[in-house]
Amino acid sequence: MMKIFTVKRTINGKLFLKDEDRICARGWLSAYIKLLVGIITGRFDSSCKIDGMLIEEIPVSDDEMLDIMIDNKLNK
Repeated sequence: MMKIFTVKRTINGKLFLKDEDRICARGWLSAYIKLLVGIITGRFDSSCKIDGMLIEEIPVSDDEMLDIMIDNKLNK
């Protein structure tokens, strides 16, 4: 069964989880191999790391995302 793994990357010192950076693989080892191949071929850069396995994607509205961002900024 194929699983979806999320990849985080650092751009200008900030962490990003981009939808297009996801990896479909049967397990952790094959996901890691695909990440390494992606780094070699230029799809991923050297800052990319496997963050985890995607279990469920929940849609978040722009207003909810803004509230989360404001809350995170205030709690720092």
